[in-house]
Amino acid sequence: MLLFTDIRSPGFSKLFRNKSIVDYIVGKTVGKLVAGKTPGEIAEIKILDPACGSGSFLIGAYTYLLKYHLDWYMENKPRKHKKAVFQVRENEKVSDDG
Repeated sequence: MLLFTDIRSPGFSKLFRNKSIVDYIVGKTVGKLVAGKTPGEIAEIKILDPACGSGSFLIGAYTYLLKYHLDWYMENKPRKHKKAVFQVRENEKVSDDG
């Protein structure tokens, strides 16, 4: 299984991470951090990717949180949270375009 692809150019190199590895790491870190929490509790959490790379982990965390929120709202009286579910779905569309 390919973990990293190293592409070298004059003066710099970039590491492009395999999506399945990013998803695994995000699930084991962000997933554990938000498990069982409400959207209000999650709003207090800060996520940092200090690597200054391609942003793969931030995008992975963002996508994970979108899905987590949508699932939470759908399980917790979706009619009461109709506007929030719509907003999460709209944000999910934006993240899939990238």
